[in-house]
This record gives sequence, C-alpha cells and structure tokens, in this order.
Amino acid sequence: MEQPGYKYWQRGLTEDNIFSSGRSFTFRTILTRNGSKVTVVIFGPCQGLTLRDVRAVFGLSMVSIIHAPPQEIVVTGLTSFTSQQNLASMIAFVMNVSGQPMALYWAEGVVFLADFVEPEALPDEYVKGKIYASNVSHAPMAKYNNLIRVGNMEVPVIDVSSNIALRDLAQWIRENHQSASEKS
Repeated sequence: MEQPGYKYWQRGLTEDNIFSSGRSFTFRTILTRNGSKVTVVIFGPCQGLTLRDVRAVFGLSMVSIIHAPPQEIVVTGLTSFTSQQNLASMIAFVMNVSGQPMALYWAEGVVFLADFVEPEALPDEYVKGKIYASNVSHAPMAKYNNLIRVGNMEVPVIDVSSNIALRDLAQWIRENHQSASEKS
C-alpha cells in the first residue's frame, strides 16, 4: 500500500531488516475494526505522523461506536393514573416543590415517567443489558401533545417513539397495565 511520503508495513518484514535498513521509521499500534491491535512499521519521513494518519490510511475510524440498547427492563414499581391530567398534576406538584424541571415521555399512546436506577448502583446488571426502573408512572394519551397544562404550569411531554427501549416500555404498559376504566 503506497501513500506519498510513507511506505507501510508489508508481510514478511522482520525486526532485523527493519533496523538494518538504515531508513527512518516509526512503530504505531492501531486498533482494527474487529477490536484487535496491530503494530505497523512506517518507513520514510515520520515527523508529524500521527496515529490518526495511520488509521486514516487503513480506513479505520478513531472511535468505534456500537448501539446496544438494553436487553431487559425490570420495572419494580408501577403507578397507573386514570388520566394524563392526573399524572401531570403529580409532576407539576413535584416541580413546584423541588424547583427542578421535569418532563413526561410519550410513545405508543402512553404518557409516562420512568425513574431509572443509575448504572453505577447495579454495574453488573447494566453490563448484562439489564436496567431497572424503580417506578414507572403512566396514563393513557392517545395522541401526542408536547405539553399538558396544570393550572398555570405547563408540563412538557417528549415524544420518545424513536427510542427503542422507551417505545417498548410504553407498548408493554399499554398492552399489560391499562387501568380498569380503559379496558371497559
């Protein structure tokens, strides 16, 4: 593989012929796409050569990004509200007392708030793809609306339909935990 100013490692190159070549060189360790490390020898003018340069020549990105949504959500507490207004009233009360902003989530015809346990509290479970919601409060909301008014307060509602885990949680709530008034 030739690149102006640089000659990259070729199979069969040994430590002896690298050092006896009399040419300037540098060693660089790169991380390949499959996660293995490879040490390459770069001949030629190496001043200013960075790991980013080496990875670019081999078509490797500097950051490996993997989307790994949770495999399981464990809901340890579930609170059903008969209306979105009742749920929003509870949220408005908490916002008023704490002074902290809050928002509700919406997906699959359900408005909800999930209190997830921080990953640091259960690191082994988190690594296995399992997350815990200590409480999920929910109410029906057939069509998305970006806010619910409660007196002179507005409780924001965020459409999380594009989040796989939250969408699946909302669908599970809708299918399994509707209030008695909704089922009739």
